[in-house]
Amino acid sequence: MCDGHGACVEPGAPLWSVSFPGEASFASINADGASNVLLTGQLSGTADLGGGPLTSAGQRDVLIAKLDPDGELVWARRYGGPGDEFGAKIAALSDGSLVNAGGYVDSLDVGAGPIPSAGLSDIYVMRTDPAGDPAWVRHFGDPAYQDVYGLSVDGEDNVVVLGSFEGTVDFGAGPVSSAGAQDIFLFKLDPAGNTLWSKGVGSEFSDSSVALTTDPIGNVIFGGSVGTGADLGDGPLPGPRVFVAKLDPAGNHVWSRTFGDTSSVIQDVEADPAGNVVLVGQTGVTIDLGTGPITNEGYDAAFLAKLDAAGNTVWSRGFSAPQSRVVITSIDVDSQANVVASGVLVADVSATLDFDGIPFPSGYNPSSYSARTFLVKLDAGGHVLWVEGFDTERPFSIVVDPRDRVLATATFTGTLDLGSGPLTGDEDVFVAAFGP
Repeated sequence: MCDGHGACVEPGAPLWSVSFPGEASFASINADGASNVLLTGQLSGTADLGGGPLTSAGQRDVLIAKLDPDGELVWARRYGGPGDEFGAKIAALSDGSLVNAGGYVDSLDVGAGPIPSAGLSDIYVMRTDPAGDPAWVRHFGDPAYQDVYGLSVDGEDNVVVLGSFEGTVDFGAGPVSSAGAQDIFLFKLDPAGNTLWSKGVGSEFSDSSVALTTDPIGNVIFGGSVGTGADLGDGPLPGPRVFVAKLDPAGNHVWSRTFGDTSSVIQDVEADPAGNVVLVGQTGVTIDLGTGPITNEGYDAAFLAKLDAAGNTVWSRGFSAPQSRVVITSIDVDSQANVVASGVLVADVSATLDFDGIPFPSGYNPSSYSARTFLVKLDAGGHVLWVEGFDTERPFSIVVDPRDRVLATATFTGTLDLGSGPLTGDEDVFVAAFGP
């Protein structure tokens, strides 16, 4: 398969991998329009990403890095203060600028002086130019907790942010109050950082969402779990549910779908080029996503489903194995509407996961913890195209770049060979690229 940039590789084949020694980790990976690799996370000491040592000012600092398409460092920056700061999500705008979101305790300094937090944990959204210099930063909070779990940039460079909050927070469009212990927030900023709208979703119980995307025309899709009485836009729910919901670009409810109960979890959502929605999650029970029950053969099964633009289920499927947990935490969609997913198989016995006839063994060892990470690619109809396996226990954070390459990051200990040569580390971070 050729990527249009002079490279022809086997599907899923490793292209390159790099590791960085020190006390750094990346929570999010993305790519800009030129296929540069964008990373954000935390620096909790000293690390060298290739441009010299970076040292945190406090317990943790925000870490942002940019690599070129071949994995070479372009630049790395840290932003922080005396307390605790971390980057949660990163994305690119059409001009190559970056937007980064995360949380902080005490104060955050991005170069123009400290920004104090209002309480236990506040959130920030920051835009930088392509070289990493801050253009603007916005911060939001109250005396309680706020956390960022999702960030997406639409086709007009507007920025949508998702997370959880307690109490009452003004995200720039008026106060939003939680209905209970923990609620879901969403807000949208224009390219200059001005708030366009904000809203809260929740019940008197704990509600959460870690899955957010925008479709090609700017609709907002998010998924999570809510308690009895939560209103996604169709009226109060009679019981706890996992859900996927779609809002129009102005933040108005378009549709919402609920599945099972809160023994299941939605982990990620993405939109394909036609506006279809792909979701992934896990369940400890049998769940029906709209095309019939998905049976769990083990402790936890992973499920995937594709919904059309109106929210109707096109296909759904599950992956499970006896006495095992199958967890998929990260997905993305390529230019042909193929789906790439990263997950882990954890087994108490010698188990094999079946990917449409491609066996994936657990690598069970009675004397040690047994887990293996996988990358799997499915076509637009949900059929497996290829699988790659790795002898590490941590699922990767992944993204598909404009060349349809799969970019991945995670931390590791010991020796890890992703296919392009062994990497050695001790709780170090790696970044890797794989062919389409």
